[in-house]
Amino acid sequence: MTLSGKTLLISAVLSMVLCLAGCKVDVGTDNRGDATGGGFLGTTNAGQGIDADGIWLGNTPENTDFNINLLVRQGNLVMIGRGLAYVGTYDPTVTGSNFAASINVYNSNGLKLTNTPITVNGSRINDTTLTLAVDAIIFNGATIANPQTMNFNLQGDIWNRASSYELISDLWTLDIPAQSYHLEFPILPTGVLNDGAIDSDGCVYSGALQLLDTTKNLYSANLTLTGAGCATLEGDRYSGYASLLPDDNSLLIVVANGTHAFSLELTRQQ
Repeated sequence: MTLSGKTLLISAVLSMVLCLAGCKVDVGTDNRGDATGGGFLGTTNAGQGIDADGIWLGNTPENTDFNINLLVRQGNLVMIGRGLAYVGTYDPTVTGSNFAASINVYNSNGLKLTNTPITVNGSRINDTTLTLAVDAIIFNGATIANPQTMNFNLQGDIWNRASSYELISDLWTLDIPAQSYHLEFPILPTGVLNDGAIDSDGCVYSGALQLLDTTKNLYSANLTLTGAGCATLEGDRYSGYASLLPDDNSLLIVVANGTHAFSLELTRQQ
């Protein structure tokens, strides 16, 4: 299997307005069937917990990184940018406007770079703006990324779109012609993957996408990869999120299992 077929696809994802990603650190919590939450960032009150739920688009203040993508839901946080993916959690019951997230970092081949999680300090400014300050990332004694502050705006037009099994039930594909890579990803009306979910490397996908809050453009994703063609990504308990891109003809899935992470940008076959 060529890892780029099932990698984080960071360069492609960064060009999107949509910032979907699997929102779990270690992916130890299974959100299947969870139908609560999913609103705008609320007004800050002294006794109110942090509610930063939403799909966000941002950049660094010095504009060195554009289209940094962030998804936050019920204490789960994922960010894709700077050639890396950040997957973690924070305590949404903390009151005030600031929170600290515990984050694992994955490179473009899906491998985890953090032996211990780093800290991301978040601050909600108002209903539609959020900032994150990210610690430096050090891997094998080398600095992979310097500390950075990032500013985000809520993408309400994407976040506040309905979700349903009818919208995702179809044959989806991923093609990378330069690598002769092809993936077929058929989703049944129940959200379960059909038996034909397999790529040209012989990696077989099983699992399901399930509804969360039907008023939000967000699905839970739980996948297992089996077969020698999956290479280092073979394994189970991949869990995360999926969302339709604005035209409904693209589906982005991002999942992690604590040691690896990958994303799929799929195209609907019409």
